[in-house]
Amino acid sequence: MTQIGYADFIKVFNVHDPLDWVPGLEVRTDGVWIIPARNDDNCTPEERAILSEHPEKDLSIPALPFPCDYHRLEKFLSWLGMPLEVFIGDKWDHGQDVLKEYGLQGFQLFDLLKEGVRARTITGLEVVNEDELKRQGRESLAELERIEFLKEGAADTGIVITGHGPVGARPLKRSDNEIKKAAQLTFEKQPKNVLVIPDGCEAISYSLSYGDDKKRMAAILRAVSFLFKYVDVIKYMWAHNIKSLESSLPSAQQEQSQQAADITSHAEKHPGHRILQEKKEQALSLEAYVQKCRADKIDVDVIATELYDKNGPFKLPYLECARALKLEGDDKHVDIMTLKQRGVRAVKRGKQKILHQKKNAS
Repeated sequence: MTQIGYADFIKVFNVHDPLDWVPGLEVRTDGVWIIPARNDDNCTPEERAILSEHPEKDLSIPALPFPCDYHRLEKFLSWLGMPLEVFIGDKWDHGQDVLKEYGLQGFQLFDLLKEGVRARTITGLEVVNEDELKRQGRESLAELERIEFLKEGAADTGIVITGHGPVGARPLKRSDNEIKKAAQLTFEKQPKNVLVIPDGCEAISYSLSYGDDKKRMAAILRAVSFLFKYVDVIKYMWAHNIKSLESSLPSAQQEQSQQAADITSHAEKHPGHRILQEKKEQALSLEAYVQKCRADKIDVDVIATELYDKNGPFKLPYLECARALKLEGDDKHVDIMTLKQRGVRAVKRGKQKILHQKKNAS
């Protein structure tokens, strides 16, 4: 199991911010120390005793020594009454950032998914295991019969009465048996392997059990575009002895990295930097961006091209472009490949429209 050192600890825990860290605890290179309240502090003897509590009842040693394993860290956090989630919050990491940080390959993201690391798409859909979902026909026989009877009822209105007399031709009326036979024929012809995906979810095979290499590669590219729950990623990496590349640097380089981080932290306190950061976060809000473009009456195909642009802020794949623009329309049962093709066509049309606009402008 991974040994967690000082560099690993301060990377996860924001120990330099009093609002994010625990009062009375001081993080040093050899561990987390408890600093008891001084006699001149405004504390009662009972409060001072509580603030001086130590898991080992010995203030001369760290409450959590470095290095330590994940179980020791969990025990310490449990003693504090504050699990890891309290310190990390609802943070999600992009799949590409996870690969870069830990030096992994794209297919290794599926190991994380198999072991319960939560993931979602950039549009907010929860990622679920396709291998565990059931498959069935798209519509039941009863539903298809209902549709056929509705068609028969609509056919009775085929003639329209006008001032010049009736217009149109009334089709031959089918018997109930003929209607049910038509529904049965449709039922037998429809595909029987349609995935039943829960609402608000995106399905992918965690075992990469696809028929050919192209489909497997497409699934890996989809996984790289997912957002992964940061606290789950941290727990997985610690449990499997996988250290981030930054934490694996020699101590001298780690010290330089920490100095650079301190400089960056100081710069971020400047009001001008905060304003720029807020503008950046606002610009990178996918939903807000799409809403603004639609409010400005920008063509949907042009928006799709902007979302797909590899040099833009979003870099969405075709499928996510289609989802962000809700190209599925009213069709709740549209399959993934069809939706992806809609995204492909929208991006291609958008590129042509942008090119046409540039030619007209010149």
